[in-house]
Amino acid sequence: NDNSVYLGMIWDQAWRMWNTHYLYMGFYTSCYFSGRTFRKLWHEGSVKYFWRLGARNTLVSNFCLTLGERMPPERQLFLGGINAIRGLEEKQLVGQNRWILNLEDRFFTNLNLFDFYLGGIFFIDIGNIWFSTSDFDWKSTCASAGFGLRLGNSRVYGSKVTRLDFAFPIHGPVKFQVCFATGQFFGAFKSLSYINPFPRLFGEE
Repeated sequence: NDNSVYLGMIWDQAWRMWNTHYLYMGFYTSCYFSGRTFRKLWHEGSVKYFWRLGARNTLVSNFCLTLGERMPPERQLFLGGINAIRGLEEKQLVGQNRWILNLEDRFFTNLNLFDFYLGGIFFIDIGNIWFSTSDFDWKSTCASAGFGLRLGNSRVYGSKVTRLDFAFPIHGPVKFQVCFATGQFFGAFKSLSYINPFPRLFGEE
């Protein structure tokens, strides 16, 4: 029988700061016990900032800090993958603590191809991962930069965009990588209500 007990807590909130500036903050913590043994403790905080430069252009940033303690091997964190640092393989770097900073300039054009609007991004990804405080080293920070293409459905509001990103190495064991997926690299607007309605964009924010 599985005698594990999971405990978790989540808090998030979003604000419209000014007419075209939006802020999201979230915090998540969890732990679990197996019998009488404490197995894992995990805290994660994130901040996302969105600045609408125009009807089809948004500057976005995402900072996420995750701190783990006594995490079993199957629960370790990864720094790579399509939702962390583009240019790193998913399980290339492993640890119990990490921080990630993503910056993107997202835009859509007036070009319509079969009910899909063509868009693009320029991005920078920076992050680090470590097991304990004594292991942390700023020199191990990884960084990549690149550009990508976006397709947003002009008929279905809030539908997921299709993305194709090209990542180039800046620092660390990052390599050239082509990433294909659906949905924005990170977002907040699709699931949260803001004080004032957010202006429509093609695809989810």
